[in-house]
Amino acid sequence: MKHVFIIIVVIILVGLIIWSSISYEGFQEKKFITGNLVGGLANRIFIVMAVRGFAEKTNRTPVFVSTYIANNTHQSKESTTNELKEIFPDMEMKDDLIWTEAKEEREFQYTDILADKSTNIVLHGYFQNERYFP
Repeated sequence: MKHVFIIIVVIILVGLIIWSSISYEGFQEKKFITGNLVGGLANRIFIVMAVRGFAEKTNRTPVFVSTYIANNTHQSKESTTNELKEIFPDMEMKDDLIWTEAKEEREFQYTDILADKSTNIVLHGYFQNERYFP
């Protein structure tokens, strides 16, 4: 009986050791990132590429949010949305989340994007530097 108890304790300890070595990343809530899409299509593509780059660096999922797709003089919001979905078919629409803002420090120059790592992030700025890209 004593040997059975020892075997059970050893099995439990081995299980705990294995379980504790598993990455907890899979258990964490999924985080998202989007951009405030302004300007013409080219400006919006720069912003989306920065979103994708930052998503890659911070293990977030890049998404579109209709609230952050601004109207412009070139085309309707709906046309812009459709074009972006065509160019980036892997990015889905997410409208029901809470966002924390992160702003571009200096236009046309690369600076690290500072944002709370534990929240969903919306980027504000044009991000016209290839160093933001994935």
